[in-house]
Amino acid sequence: MNSADIMPEVLESLGKDYLSISLIETDTRMVYPLKSTRRSVLRRNGKFPALSYDDIAAKSMNGHVPADKKEEYTQKTSLDTVVRELQTKEEYSFSYESIVDGQTRRGQMRFVKLPTDGYILMTYRYVDQAVFAEHEKAQRAEEERQRAVKANEMKSRFLSSLSHDVRTPINAIQGMLRIADTYPKDMKKQAECREKMWMASNYLGGLVNNVLDMNRLENTDVHLTSGPFNMIDLLMEVSSMAGVQAEEQGLRCVVDWKPGYIEHRYLLGSAEGLSRILTNLNSNAIKYNKQGGSIYCRCKELRCDGDTAWFELITKDTGIGMDKEFLAHAFEPYAQKYNPSLNSINGVGLGLAIVKKMVDIMGGTMQVDSEVGKGTTYTIVLPFKIDPNPHKVETNYEHLSLNGVKALLVEDNNLNMEIAKFYLEQEKVQVYTAMNGQEAVEMFRKSDVGFYDIILMDIMMPIMDGLEATREIRAMNRPDALAIPLSL
Repeated sequence: MNSADIMPEVLESLGKDYLSISLIETDTRMVYPLKSTRRSVLRRNGKFPALSYDDIAAKSMNGHVPADKKEEYTQKTSLDTVVRELQTKEEYSFSYESIVDGQTRRGQMRFVKLPTDGYILMTYRYVDQAVFAEHEKAQRAEEERQRAVKANEMKSRFLSSLSHDVRTPINAIQGMLRIADTYPKDMKKQAECREKMWMASNYLGGLVNNVLDMNRLENTDVHLTSGPFNMIDLLMEVSSMAGVQAEEQGLRCVVDWKPGYIEHRYLLGSAEGLSRILTNLNSNAIKYNKQGGSIYCRCKELRCDGDTAWFELITKDTGIGMDKEFLAHAFEPYAQKYNPSLNSINGVGLGLAIVKKMVDIMGGTMQVDSEVGKGTTYTIVLPFKIDPNPHKVETNYEHLSLNGVKALLVEDNNLNMEIAKFYLEQEKVQVYTAMNGQEAVEMFRKSDVGFYDIILMDIMMPIMDGLEATREIRAMNRPDALAIPLSL
């Protein structure tokens, strides 16, 4: 293809709006100018010489693009980027700041796919503010469209994974119930079934928590609660839970504690965030491990400037590992790689996404090293303020008794009501029940002052929800209306 193949009337029409028009041959990366106002491009025998696309892009950038915009300009003008963009659309364009004769102007590059394979039409012009604003609006609309498409794809992938992952533990629970019903007098079989139902229900609960966490992290401006905590106590609690779960899966859990690893144990920060990070990493190390494998956990204080201490947390497993291709997307929400060899249930792909977001929110860094068939190592560094006035007094709840406490339990779901009542009565609490907020309000109104010690209120209920019921109780003209503890 040459300039003769471009209709003269088309060139004449384009020439009114564009300072330069060129033909790009993608295979050779050569540019054939059809029109140019640049003094550096000289005609020879009435024609413009063929030029290297990469040379043109480099000269344009070095001569006209501000220093802080060069990286973005290089990425957008890369011929590989142009070709990739034109695989899914008819044209690709962008605007940028250009310095001309000491003045800042707005330039626009436009690339158009031609009918002949291997050729692209490239144009350049200056645009005024109105044209630039319109172009920016079109670019934003296209970016929004692409984000919507990506979000829809992610939603479909998530729902597909979630439907499988929810059904799996539910089927396990229902299956174990059927088996238990078949052997009502076999206590060994009953114990086996209960143990497996606990495992499935724990997994289901963790899945729901991760979905709720991810929704919160994606759709709200998250502010983790910060307060004083004891680093060693938190690590002991998390590693203890991981040890129990690992043992259930036939894994060995090694927690590396050495004198001097942690100098400052009393800190200020988000214990909730740190706990979620470690719990998700431990869960992954267990879930994606191999029978007879191991998990290694370590926390070490790296440095301290007198006000802030930096801690390195390492979680290492001997599991299935990740290849480089999957590792590049491992922290995206709902990313997962199904492996039929796993003994545990494949996850829905939220754990690592939650970990990454938590680490970012807490101002830390994260590194992952993984090898297929050998395992994965996560290294996280997090900063925490040192607590200048640590409260070392421990509260002992061991002998706290609820015997005789009168509780008004408000719950519309019969199953939830039965479970909550069971746990309360195990602690010798006297339980009085209401099925909705209106019933609870009437029961409290008709009771003697001080009869109930506490109200446990559900929120979503028919007839009257928990929030409205709470407002009505608090507004009553009686001394215990504002004083009684009320938990929603």
